[in-house]
Amino acid sequence: METQQAARLIVIRHGETEWNVKGIWQGQLNSPLTAQGEQQAVAVAERLKDFSLSAVYTSDLGRCIQSATPTAGAFGMELRKDVRLRERGFGVLEGLSKEESQKAYPGVWEGLSQKDVDFAPEGGESLRQKQARFDEVYLEIAKTNAGKTVAVFTHGGGVDAILRTSLGIGLTAERPYTLWNCALNILQFDGSHWVLDTLGDVAHLKGFESAFRPR
Repeated sequence: METQQAARLIVIRHGETEWNVKGIWQGQLNSPLTAQGEQQAVAVAERLKDFSLSAVYTSDLGRCIQSATPTAGAFGMELRKDVRLRERGFGVLEGLSKEESQKAYPGVWEGLSQKDVDFAPEGGESLRQKQARFDEVYLEIAKTNAGKTVAVFTHGGGVDAILRTSLGIGLTAERPYTLWNCALNILQFDGSHWVLDTLGDVAHLKGFESAFRPR
């Protein structure tokens, strides 16, 4: 039986945004990149020149498009936008600071703190729904690009989703890694399972590191 050639996905969280720095829930709303985030996007595009990319995929949200555009330009490619690569929807919390959201929606905070995989904030989605969405799109990208290398620009929740799947970490377990902006996370899919080759590589971001520790 012939073995399928492995697809290689370089999964990247968008650059630092204004709302990242201010501690505001972004979800599926948008915030532009900071000046630091713009520099991160340029730096990751330069780093990706070390790879023979066949495609550049991105969430359709502005902060990801802004982060992916330098890479697409460097390779002369059109961005392949996919709504399934969006961040988890946090509904009524989006656009609020942590303090504002705790005060306005204490019940939502309680639901999130209980780590119920089926709890969804009003107007948002549950952890289970988010994970299923990402599992579907990553599998589709991998099968479409067997034997090729592609870049995938997504969000913290999107990077977390593929890491949990590849490492076999439960949805409610504490993350044993940091979701750095514009870090390279490199995975291979051989047709049956994921293998994580590189986790959180930020060697290209010296001098452009985020001013906060993204979780």
